[in-house]
Amino acid sequence: MLRERVVRSFVVLLAAGLTTTASFGADYDCPRVTMIVPYPAGGATDVAARLIADRLEPLLKKSVVVENRAGATGNIGTLAVVNAKPDGCTLLVNAAVIATFPSSFSKLAYDPIKDLTAVGGIGITPTLLVAAKSVPADDLKGLVQLSKQRAEGLNFSTAGYGLLQHLAVEEMAQRAGAKFVHVV
Repeated sequence: MLRERVVRSFVVLLAAGLTTTASFGADYDCPRVTMIVPYPAGGATDVAARLIADRLEPLLKKSVVVENRAGATGNIGTLAVVNAKPDGCTLLVNAAVIATFPSSFSKLAYDPIKDLTAVGGIGITPTLLVAAKSVPADDLKGLVQLSKQRAEGLNFSTAGYGLLQHLAVEEMAQRAGAKFVHVV
């Protein structure tokens, strides 16, 4: 119920922004709107974009296509949007973590603050820490202890370097004195 309200609110805000752009810009006449998701299909960002696209089509009276351009922790798809014609026809669906990218990457081909404009939020996705049943720890304290016992530490994986999940585990390891090795 709450998710549906959030989606509905975002659609209204996005549609209002797009129709305002259309009324002020003579060249808003695009045959379709492309929403670029800079991550692989099937993840939370992709699913959210597809839900929004389905609801935007009847409001905008044009096709809304979701295009996945994964790679480089979302930077490939993001750069495609930055380099797209600034006509409102190409939108980026990304997470707020993009604001940390200037600190996470030594070289970015864009500035997320200067080159992009936030339109609105879609929702909130929880982050879970999970381990295989074979791991001899059943809570965070146990994982931290296990990482300290193993010279090589414990490997962990996320969807990409610099994403919130990666940064959260790195901060947790630093605070707890644990040894976790990020494997993408």
